Amino acid sequence: MQAKRVLGLLCGFALFCFIFATSALAQKDSDEITSLISQARTQAWQAAQDAETLQSYTMSPLAWESHAAQLRLIQERVNALAKITQQLNDLRSQGSQWQQTAIDRINPLLRDMDEALSATITALNDHPDRVNMPPYREFVHANYDVCEQAAAVISDFVAYGKSKGTSASLKEKLELTPAKQ
Repeated sequence: MQAKRVLGLLCGFALFCFIFATSALAQKDSDEITSLISQARTQAWQAAQDAETLQSYTMSPLAWESHAAQLRLIQERVNALAKITQQLNDLRSQGSQWQQTAIDRINPLLRDMDEALSATITALNDHPDRVNMPPYREFVHANYDVCEQAAAVISDFVAYGKSKGTSASLKEKLELTPAKQ
């Protein structure tokens, strides 16, 4: 009877250790995901800068071809961000909770960027002679807003990850309670 009790306690303790170990592993930040989120931030900011340049074009006498070229640059940034986002989605299960949240938030931001860009491209294609008119300007401004907001959100996640990593390093350096990442 005593042996069964000891065996039961040992099995319970082993199960507790297993659950604790797997939960600690699941919460560890993935360096690869952190790097990809940083790359996503770079692409989003570059798209926002390109969109801001396009916005300035609406106040100048530049031909529609200049607008089209700038839209192609933005499209390249959005496509690069889409590739990074696909990699993030593939690695999502390996990330910590904050990284998974970041990935979940990047997906709709990318969709919004793509939709705003598509609407702007359609507006230019439908009326290339009206690049200085209010309707086209509104599409361009909306495109800039979406790109800038996406870049800001992704940047906030990068900053959070850096702060979290710094805090964990300081805890370890000061030999405080074990840092959870």
